[in-house]
Amino acid sequence: MARSIFPALLGATFDELPEPLQELHRGDESAEWHGEASLRGARNFAGRMVAALFNLPTHDHRTGARVSIEVTPTGETWTRSFGGKEFRSYLSLGTGRESGLMCERFGVLTVGMAITWKDGRLWFVPRRWRVGPVPLPGALLPGGDTFECERDGLFAFDVRVEVPIIGLVAAYRGTLQKQD
Repeated sequence: MARSIFPALLGATFDELPEPLQELHRGDESAEWHGEASLRGARNFAGRMVAALFNLPTHDHRTGARVSIEVTPTGETWTRSFGGKEFRSYLSLGTGRESGLMCERFGVLTVGMAITWKDGRLWFVPRRWRVGPVPLPGALLPGGDTFECERDGLFAFDVRVEVPIIGLVAAYRGTLQKQD
């Protein structure tokens, strides 16, 4: 199997992460995590269309959350389910121009993100994006404050997806606990 993504990117810093983050990102076994999430949908038509295209949350509500992580020889397949609505992505270590980044692929769209540990939060910072092998303009790169942390002994996530010109596409935050 290839090196686990997060330990490889963070090096010795991985050992500083709170236990729930280490457990989820260790990358040595497939796992399922359950919890709760608050969802926030886009505030305009264009944002709702982009969210629908990627099966992201499209309206505001609180619901159950499930994240399944399947470890593969080259990365991890993440399936996120909020209130029964699923979206899937594939995480891998970046290579070439994306070396040192975690690459998350949604269908043909791949976003290369820097992963940093700062102020008790694991930050996901978009640096590059592409469709297939074709790089896309940095000026249009999706962003938003996205981080993970420990909250009350649980794995906590806070994801905000924004696109220049469009604004908020989707946001979701909550906590998860590993299922045995």
